[in-house]
Amino acid sequence: MKKFLTLVLATMVAMGTFAQTNLALNMTSVATSGTAANGNDGDNGSRWESAHGQDPQLWMVDLGEATTFNVISIRWEGAYGKSFTIIGGNELGDDGFIADGTTLVTVNGQVLQGFPYVQNFEFNPANYRYVEFYGTERGTGYGYSFYEFGIYNIDGGLVANQVTIDAESRLLNIGSTTNFTATGKDQLEGIVTTLEGLTWTSSNPAGGTID
Repeated sequence: MKKFLTLVLATMVAMGTFAQTNLALNMTSVATSGTAANGNDGDNGSRWESAHGQDPQLWMVDLGEATTFNVISIRWEGAYGKSFTIIGGNELGDDGFIADGTTLVTVNGQVLQGFPYVQNFEFNPANYRYVEFYGTERGTGYGYSFYEFGIYNIDGGLVANQVTIDAESRLLNIGSTTNFTATGKDQLEGIVTTLEGLTWTSSNPAGGTID
């Protein structure tokens, strides 16, 4: 009779409260197409969707005054941006968008999967009134589409506060092997690509070991 080892895996959550304020929430926003206000209304059921098949496309939020922030978060619907920049500035040009701004984020040729997808960007603290998404290459044949565009000033920056452990197989023959994976998320639900200091151990080395 075959003997099996059943793996019991869990989600580990770090202690601490990470309530954050979206500085862009319900602030005035404009776009070259689509309903701009849907992109920062705090409702993950509504979304900004630009015109299909047209580049470039712009979406911009007015924070009301120059404001300090160090994180930008985009909750993508399936029609994500493959290449884009995010720009901060304090002056507008004749077209109603940022003039002589500073590039805060640059993304070129990315491929995303698993939607909705929260993509967070952290940088040195910036101080601007206007923040603009400038899309130059769409990831699909549709437009650019995100449920929410968030702007945050997070003391200490982004940290992994949730780690989910999984395995290719949870039911093993004694003596067989499987591969483990760890997926981390930060306090804004964004995927953390680097998990430092993660240690793998078995609660029962006699039943199974982890290398």
